[in-house]
This record gives sequence, structure tokens and C-alpha cells, in this order.
Amino acid sequence: MRLAKAGRLNDDEASDRYGTNVIPLRMSREQLRDGFIDVMQKSYAADAYFERLDAPKRTSSDRRDGLNTPGGDRLRGQKKALH
Repeated sequence: MRLAKAGRLNDDEASDRYGTNVIPLRMSREQLRDGFIDVMQKSYAADAYFERLDAPKRTSSDRRDGLNTPGGDRLRGQKKALH
């Protein structure tokens, strides 16, 4: 609704060409499309994919407590010390 009011929605033809119906504010449509393609290619490259498979499982409490973030091991020790 907000994007439509601001005139920031592509028509069907442009949506197909750029891969999104949203017109970005601070970059061109081409930059948005090319950046998205780059992120997807890097994310699904074999090395990145298998690295995610080997990553330790994260639980919802880990995410909430910030335990699987840089420095999370230190935080995990502090959390155990408090209990």
C-alpha cells in the first residue's frame, strides 16, 4: 500500500525484467537485480552451501541470547556461570 502510494511499484513487464515489483530508492533497478543475483550465486556456491551444512545447529534460545554470534562462546560460559 505504502509503496503503491509512493509510485514505487513496477508494472508486470518491469517486474519480470528486474525480478521484483519494488522500485528501490537509493540504487538503480539494475543494481538491485545484479546485487540479488550476486548474493544468490555466492550463497548457493558449493563451498558456501556445504559450509552451512557443517555449521553448528542454532536453537531459538541461541539466537535470542546471541550465543551463536562472534563472541558467543564467551557469552555461553557467562550464562552457565550465572545458573
